[in-house]
Amino acid sequence: MAGILLTAFALTQFAAASLDGRSATVLSGAPATANGAAALAILVDGKGPWRDPDWQLTASEFHRMLREAGYKVLPMSPERLAVENVSGSDALLAIPSLERLPLGAFKAIASHAAMGGSILASGGQPFRQALYRDGAGSWYGRDDFDAPVIETISPWYKQYDALRGGHHVRIPIARPRGLTAAEETEGRYQVIGSLFDPVATRFATSRGAELYWVPWPQLHPRERAEFVDLLRAARRRLALLDAGAHEFVSLTREPVTLGARVLNASFQAVEADVAWTVLLDGKSHGKRQVSVRLGPGGSLAVNAPSVEGLPPGEYQVATTLRIGTTTFDRIDGYLRVIDPQAPGPPQERLHIEDGHFTAGGKRVFLNGVNYWPRNVSGLEPARFREYWLTPHNYDPDIVEADLAALEGAGFNVVSIVYVRAEQARPLLDFLQRCRRHHIWAHLYIGSAAESLRLFPERDTLLLQRALLSGNPTVFGYELAWEPRFGKHNDRTAHDSEWRDWVTEQYGSVAVAEQTWGMPAPQNADSALANPSDEEIATDGAHRVIVAAYRRFLDDLVSRVYGRAVRHLHALDPDALVAVRTGVAGTGQTYNNALMGYDLVAGAAHLDAICPEAYGMPTDFTQAQATGFITAYARFAGGGKPVWWLEFGSSVGPLGGTDQTRRRQVLLSDTMMRVAADSGADGTSVWWFPGGWRVEERSDFGILNPDGSWRDAARVLSEWGKKLNFSPPEQPPGGPLVISIDRDSDARGMLGLWQRNRVEYLKARQAGKSVRLATAGSGTDTGNMPTVQVGNVPFHGTGPLKYANAEIAVLHISGPGIERTLENGAQVELPADQDYVVSVFLVNTGEAAWLPATESAGGCAFRTNVGDAPISGRVARFGTTSVGPLHIRLRRQPVDLNGRMVAEGRGLFGETLRAKLSPY
Repeated sequence: MAGILLTAFALTQFAAASLDGRSATVLSGAPATANGAAALAILVDGKGPWRDPDWQLTASEFHRMLREAGYKVLPMSPERLAVENVSGSDALLAIPSLERLPLGAFKAIASHAAMGGSILASGGQPFRQALYRDGAGSWYGRDDFDAPVIETISPWYKQYDALRGGHHVRIPIARPRGLTAAEETEGRYQVIGSLFDPVATRFATSRGAELYWVPWPQLHPRERAEFVDLLRAARRRLALLDAGAHEFVSLTREPVTLGARVLNASFQAVEADVAWTVLLDGKSHGKRQVSVRLGPGGSLAVNAPSVEGLPPGEYQVATTLRIGTTTFDRIDGYLRVIDPQAPGPPQERLHIEDGHFTAGGKRVFLNGVNYWPRNVSGLEPARFREYWLTPHNYDPDIVEADLAALEGAGFNVVSIVYVRAEQARPLLDFLQRCRRHHIWAHLYIGSAAESLRLFPERDTLLLQRALLSGNPTVFGYELAWEPRFGKHNDRTAHDSEWRDWVTEQYGSVAVAEQTWGMPAPQNADSALANPSDEEIATDGAHRVIVAAYRRFLDDLVSRVYGRAVRHLHALDPDALVAVRTGVAGTGQTYNNALMGYDLVAGAAHLDAICPEAYGMPTDFTQAQATGFITAYARFAGGGKPVWWLEFGSSVGPLGGTDQTRRRQVLLSDTMMRVAADSGADGTSVWWFPGGWRVEERSDFGILNPDGSWRDAARVLSEWGKKLNFSPPEQPPGGPLVISIDRDSDARGMLGLWQRNRVEYLKARQAGKSVRLATAGSGTDTGNMPTVQVGNVPFHGTGPLKYANAEIAVLHISGPGIERTLENGAQVELPADQDYVVSVFLVNTGEAAWLPATESAGGCAFRTNVGDAPISGRVARFGTTSVGPLHIRLRRQPVDLNGRMVAEGRGLFGETLRAKLSPY
């Protein structure tokens, strides 16, 4: 809302200069605003280096349009503006070009905006160059002004360059348009002309400021009349900030609730009517109207009686704000009504066959993009973090244009973030549009993202609210995003679990130290601590303890991922699950320094293994060795698909340079060549929208802000179409097998790559495919090498290197009782009853488990209530159940403990711990 009113004395002074430099008088009789003051526009104009022909044309057009809209127009030179106090006044400050002005004028305009003042502007890049006078009085420019944040206007990243009618113009990046009654806290964006190529824009802030931008001042008569009407209506300081249905999507048989938020930025109370009309193909399906009294200087949420019985379809919800017969504002909102039982357009759900993605029995190469819509560019960090699927940020028209462009370019999967239940209804609309454009959606939901904590209740809510179960458009779910354990101090969060694991696997820290051949690291309390950052980053004799620590982390991740995936599959049984595992670039030095998760970690529970390609050279001859990571991912997943889920290159600020854009092209081409050369199953570029990401200070986009593709996108499009027509195949003949051993180098995956990349590269250059294997690959518990983690001889204690096991769940049956529990559970059961317990296990080691009938290496699950034999061979990542174990529960609790054992080898894997208490 306006901060102060200009004094009569100031108005007289402002009238001292006119457009042509002649004297002028203060005009009287100008139309009044809602608060009774004159509707005043200060037109910044006067002689100076800024006053080029474009400036003069714009000043003339501004003057005429403002007069037609009923404003009193008073000219003021930029130098005069610098000394007059106009900050936050009720006046509309009209500036023909914000590109080059005296420093004092820049400061005055910035102060005016900061205090809630209104602006009408045009010209080049706002606040690009501040002008100063030298000792001789001549003007010179410096690019040293810190441009203020004025939404849709400044800084530079709020707009983009375009060419219109031979003129270079600036166009604001679209902002939320208030298309539903979801509360808008900052303001509402409005355009004259096309949403994607507007001839004028308005951003009405929630504080009452009006921010107008006119890319080029000469408007078509019809559009000019619309803009004048917009200026005229704005004089009353009344506006709709948002309006329509409360949700973008309603289900059939749900009542559709309507609402609006109305702003009265004037100093007077106002009586007004808010009216809603629900339209389908131009036909009304319901009308509502509410009369309201709007107090001065504030906003009011208005709700209307619901509309019921709407059939499925895409509706327009037209909302108007009127006083008497005069309409002051209108929003044409959007509503989709869905019948959840009705079949949608045909689309096959992605599946996995023979280690590759398929749909409808046909192999599919995923040519993907990490998707945010084009209008997120230039958002301030707080607004960006609200996320684009949040109801007041979602724009179906922008999403539709984006998806149509992606489909046309041959992209077939988008990766998006969905983490809050309020985003469910916009997501429903988004998925409907994806399906229409034959694009799958891969949803990050973060089931195990924060320090390996689980959120099962939240996950249930997310899937149920958005009707995701069985939706063929949904590729699946992502559990974590670039997970890492961090530096030494960060890793202390898991030190207690590390101590528990050492006790479980070795029996005690003392026994572990004997195996490691060195004292264990300790914290200030003399308790076992995690290895130092130096030990993680360098090889040496400490590699044994680091190998143990890496195995612990693998087990920790796998156990948590297992719980998360079991819960998701209970909700959506056919969904695929993945994790982008490669912070700072999979296998890169910094990835190791941060202890990014190894690709092995949790692989038993994932459907695809997803590295990231940051740090990869742009030249294919140097980057070809990156294919080793594809081979390692294939090994880690036991032959599961490999999807490079992130790669990209920022072009830098202001749309980049020829060099940075060329680098983006080269990297994109090289990534696709590496994927094809190494037999990967998909790639997804980071990311879709071009423009400045403020918090990260980057521009990785493949789509220019004006909606045209960057050259990198064209390269990805060509490759994607090619690889879907002919997916990557390995050359004929058996692969070259490269033997690997993560425990041989304390640097883990980084050490593996650096030690083996040359051999991998030679094989590929010779036209040979590559498969990675360890000494335990293809073995079983009868013939595997009998060593423990760290390549130390096994003498009955310690973690076996190639045999491992994980407890999935245990199932308890009894009279009227059926319970399925996770490991570590405590359960109360009726006393004096007999119970049968079955334990479900996962083979997370390389060696297959032999059935108990085998004399050497036969496996059983050994518990304190008896042994349960393994009945058949269980391959790597295979599952099995053992039991029944019989328990008679009397008056005392029963602790149930157990662990896998291989005959002639020893105990291995996770320990079962459960407590059954009588009641």
